[in-house]
Amino acid sequence: PPRMELWPCLLAAAIFLLNIGDVKTRCLGSQPPLASALPGGRSGSPGAARLPSGFRQLQLPVDLAVDARRELEDLWQPGQRKLEMQFAFGSARMGAPRRLRGPEHYPACARLMCASQLAFGLSDCPACDPDNVQVMVRRYLPGQALRLHVDCREMFEEPVLSVVLRAGMPCDGLVLRRMGRAGEDIVRVRETTGLSMCLEGPSRYSWGHEVPPVTAPRLSITWRWFKPGFVADVQPECELGVLRLNKSTR
Repeated sequence: PPRMELWPCLLAAAIFLLNIGDVKTRCLGSQPPLASALPGGRSGSPGAARLPSGFRQLQLPVDLAVDARRELEDLWQPGQRKLEMQFAFGSARMGAPRRLRGPEHYPACARLMCASQLAFGLSDCPACDPDNVQVMVRRYLPGQALRLHVDCREMFEEPVLSVVLRAGMPCDGLVLRRMGRAGEDIVRVRETTGLSMCLEGPSRYSWGHEVPPVTAPRLSITWRWFKPGFVADVQPECELGVLRLNKSTR
């Protein structure tokens, strides 16, 4: 499959550097946190949250997020809740990854993703192979939610990245919960349009994340990378680009 073109990454890098004065790299611990403890958590008062190790967040230029949002909104169908790129997650869970259009077909999204990876220092990450990336765009309307979960350890590499393309109300957004410790260690992320998040280490494996029912429209893009074994045996099925595992090699 075609790799993501180099020029969108270079353009995104140039935009990022030109806007560096506006980019508040709120890497947790060095700036007032954008996350706070929820009632019932052990972290104490808001602003003094005990944030998961390996969880980082920073503010990208808002125009990058707005451009990506507009690009996606032009494609959105009535009633559609998600849009995936490169691979369909549901088919991968069934052992037959289905190939979709990759991020290179969504240039504004590709620029945003490149800028986020550059900002987090992941541009040369060995695990971040563009051929293995799986992208999930989720749209939330009032009352809709995403259940608590941990991205599959067996399927995906360690980094998981996300950018908020449309922030909802202050009470809406991502919530992190330490798995196996009900009622303790709960952190809500204070979202803004353009906020980018990176989950690695304990925040990736020991904490779950969810989006409780929102009170206003929210849009986010999340991407992670399949481990090579999950896509190595994918072969073309037809000219339309639908790919499945070659069952004779399983």
